[in-house]
Amino acid sequence: MLKPTFFKRMLFFLIADFLLTLLSLYLAYALRFNFSVPPDFIDRFGRVFFVLVVLKIGIFYIFKIYHRSWRFFSLQDFKKLFVAHSIAYILFGLIFMVFSDWFNPVPRSAIIIDFILSISILGGLRISRRV
Repeated sequence: MLKPTFFKRMLFFLIADFLLTLLSLYLAYALRFNFSVPPDFIDRFGRVFFVLVVLKIGIFYIFKIYHRSWRFFSLQDFKKLFVAHSIAYILFGLIFMVFSDWFNPVPRSAIIIDFILSISILGGLRISRRV
């Protein structure tokens, strides 16, 4: 039961990425609005979060980010994480432009802040095992 397996490790990574994406996006909104987010923006937070988390997890899976144990996480893996992360945000930007009425109001600066926070948190957690 406690023996590590590929499935358990992948499930842990998925849950960790889900929660850390939620944390980073919430912090981005909080930083953008000086920790007082207006209710209009909170209403659309769930939509932004849902699209971002689906894109990130899907692209991370395509890039095989979940196939590498954190114990062996290297600079090459961080570069792959950064590229996958960037692609997820570029795709989000395209989706946002096409379906802007569905997302608005969304602070675009919060998305940029989230990009920086998210790559720092996700990469930092993976590297922390090596440190």
